[in-house]
Amino acid sequence: MPHPINNPVGLAARGGPRIVLERPALAMLIGAIAAEWGEIDAMLGEIFNFVSLSKPSPSGGSKSELAGVIFDSLVSFQVRTEVIASVMRLRMQKDIQDEFSGLVKKIRSRTKARNTLVHSAWQVCDAYPKDLIRIVDGAWIRYTESNLKHDLDVSVALRNEVNDFTIKVAFAPKVAID
Repeated sequence: MPHPINNPVGLAARGGPRIVLERPALAMLIGAIAAEWGEIDAMLGEIFNFVSLSKPSPSGGSKSELAGVIFDSLVSFQVRTEVIASVMRLRMQKDIQDEFSGLVKKIRSRTKARNTLVHSAWQVCDAYPKDLIRIVDGAWIRYTESNLKHDLDVSVALRNEVNDFTIKVAFAPKVAID
């Protein structure tokens, strides 16, 4: 858990888009977390391909052209997962559908933490030379390397769970649509 700085009186913070580079170990952890979530998004496209029996695009990559349209555009997570669930209802057994629903809930439960880390306007403060600071509505919140390593571990575990489900869907029987 990040640590609130209860009395920031007298402290000075500085920020900007490149400020995280003053804390390279933390910047790398945030980058790794973002990459794990990129993998989760890519696997959702793969799940769609397997469920819809789509063929990979001839232009390269593993996504079908339809998955590319759905998953590479600015469509929300909710819409993407609803599209997958809708196709699953036509093609997959109920236990796979239920497992996907649970997985979506788990992913959604972590998206706020992911968005906070990846999209924060980070600050640094000389009083905390190894940490990053997030200032929200006047509240100072300090993130340590340990905090970010924990978030990376959680992200990796979630990505592994999505990967295992992707493999399950790839080999699960599908109902043919005539």
